[in-house]
Amino acid sequence: MILNSSILRKFTRADRRLYARVMNMSFDLRRYVNTMTKSERKKFPSWECHSICRTIARHIRKLRVVDGYYIGLELRINKNGTSVYLRRCTHSWLITQSGAIIDAYPVGIFGNPILVVARGRYKNFGRNLYWPDKEASKKVSSMKLGRKIRILSGVITKAKKMFPD
Repeated sequence: MILNSSILRKFTRADRRLYARVMNMSFDLRRYVNTMTKSERKKFPSWECHSICRTIARHIRKLRVVDGYYIGLELRINKNGTSVYLRRCTHSWLITQSGAIIDAYPVGIFGNPILVVARGRYKNFGRNLYWPDKEASKKVSSMKLGRKIRILSGVITKAKKMFPD
């Protein structure tokens, strides 16, 4: 992996360790799910950022869940030029004690959790795309979410046992 050293310096050693734990949890979860039959996998509800972040925070107590909005841009090009519109979607992410963001299930990105810069000149391309809002927590909380968290937490516990560090 190629890393931008000026961004890397914006994270504490603790941030990087927490990120590594989230990545390992993600890899172990995928490995565990791949050992399951198709019929076993069908029993699972669909996961989303809200249940994934809450489950990870249950297992890694130094992380805190934040609900809010992820900001995106929509560009419209027409004969009068280009118009830029801000778009947002309800989202949940994890935050470290130093304020760095670990996005466990990034919006519009296929892949792994990401560590997002929260300070310095790059925060406009990282932290500032995440907009905390307590009203979003009210929108995402439900009994269905609680069920998903319990199921995913059980799967992560089984994955930890199957793939110990």
